[in-house]
Amino acid sequence: MSTLQNDPKHIVDLRDPEAERLVLAGLIQYGDEVYYDISTHIKDTYFFALENKIIYNTISKLVLDKNVKKLDLNTILAEISNTDKELVETYEINEYLGALSNHSILKENVVNFAVKVQKLALARNFAQRLLESVDKLGQITGDEKITEIISIAEEPINAFTNTSLGQEAEIVSLSSIYNDYLLDRVNNPTSHLGLPT
Repeated sequence: MSTLQNDPKHIVDLRDPEAERLVLAGLIQYGDEVYYDISTHIKDTYFFALENKIIYNTISKLVLDKNVKKLDLNTILAEISNTDKELVETYEINEYLGALSNHSILKENVVNFAVKVQKLALARNFAQRLLESVDKLGQITGDEKITEIISIAEEPINAFTNTSLGQEAEIVSLSSIYNDYLLDRVNNPTSHLGLPT
């Protein structure tokens, strides 16, 4: 196991609680006017704090499933209570919603904070993938092909790129380029040593 994985600080630091709160405050303040602007950038899983995930998920249900245009604290609280009353007490959602409603944010700034939350979530995901790759590299015995080792190292980068850019992005594997180069060297050996002059 990597020493970085034993210290979750590296991943935990990739968060901005205030940005998360401002996104939720903007949603409460502006309702579906802002929701549709930010929903392309953010999912409930992007929030680091569980109470923020719960509130965003609830707002999404209210806007998408129940066609609520304007949000108020009582409607959000009632919806969370209908789902799980214990959540309201465990995470002190009533008080937290009250605190969120005291945040003031301009409508045009909500998207910027949503993008920030998105980038931090993607960075957490990327960091976790890199740590998993380090663990896999730590299990190398020396019997593997060099292309297998390169593949282990580049897998988190390719996965992150696909997640960030979408599945339509064409990613060329370094291990396949290296493999092609090695095959070319085997099939087309040079007769002289060093660089030709």
